[in-house]
Amino acid sequence: EMATQRKQTDHAIADLNHIINDQHHSLRLNEAQHNILDALMNALQQLPQFRSDVLHQQTSFSHAINDYTYKYSMIIIDSMLEIARLSPAVNPTQLGALNKFLQWKERTGRQRALGVHGFHTESAVQSEYHDRMEALIAEQDSYYHAFLNFASDIQKKLVSQCLESIHTQELDHLSDIQTSNAHISVTDWFQLMTRKIDLMRETELALLETLVGDRLSGAASSDTVPPRTNQTVKPNKAILQAIPLFKSLSDSDLESLLQKSSIRHYPRGKLLIHQGEPAMRIYVILHGWIKIYNSTPSGDETILQMLSSGDTVLETSAILDSPAPYSVQVAEDATMISLPAPLLRQSVRDSQELSYNIINNISLRSQQLIHQIEQSRLASAEERVGWFLLRLMLENGNTDTHINIPYEKALAAAYLDMRPETFSRILKKFRQQGFDVQNDRVVLPHNHALCHYCRQSTAMLCEHHNSPECPLNQQEMTV
Repeated sequence: EMATQRKQTDHAIADLNHIINDQHHSLRLNEAQHNILDALMNALQQLPQFRSDVLHQQTSFSHAINDYTYKYSMIIIDSMLEIARLSPAVNPTQLGALNKFLQWKERTGRQRALGVHGFHTESAVQSEYHDRMEALIAEQDSYYHAFLNFASDIQKKLVSQCLESIHTQELDHLSDIQTSNAHISVTDWFQLMTRKIDLMRETELALLETLVGDRLSGAASSDTVPPRTNQTVKPNKAILQAIPLFKSLSDSDLESLLQKSSIRHYPRGKLLIHQGEPAMRIYVILHGWIKIYNSTPSGDETILQMLSSGDTVLETSAILDSPAPYSVQVAEDATMISLPAPLLRQSVRDSQELSYNIINNISLRSQQLIHQIEQSRLASAEERVGWFLLRLMLENGNTDTHINIPYEKALAAAYLDMRPETFSRILKKFRQQGFDVQNDRVVLPHNHALCHYCRQSTAMLCEHHNSPECPLNQQEMTV
């Protein structure tokens, strides 16, 4: 996760540097703004060496946290706010509210770090650790109340939505674990706190949108929260209504369902939920691949499903309000709609069409699991690989002879319940049959080269199923 985060940070730094150096950029910076950003970029030049010191443990935990806080996080926040203050379009009072929120969020990040260190070093029972944790929580509470003093009604509603989340409420109580007999692992603490920070990040982006609203658009309605999700959703409404979960929903039902949802990008390797954790959200995949799996205490994984565009994740647990029966991880960079579970449960009660879609989704998923078990138990290794390639071709809507394997071959092998070397051996066998296998790409010798691997689960995806164009039907007619 650290490597992924560092890569994202490097991209952001590169983008910022491009803006600073591009004199023709649409963002016109005055001299004061340039000076602020130059100071920030000078500080960021020291980041690679600092990262190396942290990675090789050449700095203490306290020094690392202090450096991250005061040499980077606080400088970035200050630069952001100072640049905004120099913009005549920004409402200064609402900018003050954003400042308090960012300080609150930064203390939450430090609470995560302190908790991880405390659990790892078993210092969670020490009074000094308690004092530091209580001080951080007190600071967060102080910044929250300061935020309320500055915030507009819109900003208050946005933060209220964040705090009303069941997941956030549970995380706020984790601070009491230090003085109780409850048990939580260092990994659980990190993941739970990370979800809280991610939720605050979504709220931060929404707060940014409020800074120029009153100045540029006139006074916004005090009881209307900006539909930040719908700004993304409206241009893609036709695409959304083609997704099984949203099929046949009225515009009003779709708007209502998406009002408190967000469209987010998740990097490869991002763990969305651990087996046994409460399912606070469901996800609708717009793009990318998601791995559904269970793991053993020894670390072995059993991949249950690989999901992609149009599929939904965790809807059963969300409807039942029960812990997730499996873990969910991003296999390849994904863009997904994230919906709060309580909102989904309420929407199911209110919408007959949505209820039908949920039932249909669960039924189809059940059938797919049965077919997958049949493939694993009854089909040969060659038949499983052929079925896998055919399914990829049909799911992607491909009608040509090119198939791209969208994730690592080792992951594909695990999904097909075989060793990676077996998967590679079968691909070599396909090569001998005229297939052109090139790393993550397979080129078929002709359009129907995989049709004899077709099963019921793949037949339902094929536009030629039960038609005269189906090669299998033609064989039956000949017989």
